Amino acid sequence: MATLAELIDERERELAVLKAAFNATAEPEPEPESAHDAPVLKSIEEQRYVLGLAYQAGKDARIAKGLDGCRDYISAVELEKAAWGFVPAGGHVGIQHVEGTIGAAQVVESYIYRGPDWLVGDTVIKAGDWLVGAILDEPAWQLHKAGKITGFSPQGTATRRTRNRP
Repeated sequence: MATLAELIDERERELAVLKAAFNATAEPEPEPESAHDAPVLKSIEEQRYVLGLAYQAGKDARIAKGLDGCRDYISAVELEKAAWGFVPAGGHVGIQHVEGTIGAAQVVESYIYRGPDWLVGDTVIKAGDWLVGAILDEPAWQLHKAGKITGFSPQGTATRRTRNRP
């Protein structure tokens, strides 16, 4: 059975192949870190605690088009519904969408930020954004300290809609 670090390394190789294939067919503009790869904002070593932006509400003006050729986002109202349903549905957290990693973190906080804009490093947290705090297990904590786990990336389903413009 592969270790968590080996699974993460394999996932990184898969992502590199996908990015290389995409870059061979299109030339996307460089994209800033998006809400889909939301950064860890704070960590406390003794507790293996991390706090991060799970998903931002609304559009990110810095991103015109994602790597998939589209620009997906979620309204503050719909994000709140998703965030409020996360913990009652189990609040499961794995590592980089790799099967078998559920339980690598225990969610201890999940909430919609209500305060004024909050600048943390290069990230601005705004009212309506979804924050998650979690305690990482020891292998996940070591990956976080090594820079291999740097944020949250919610996995879910949605229906893509296009706006009819007048």
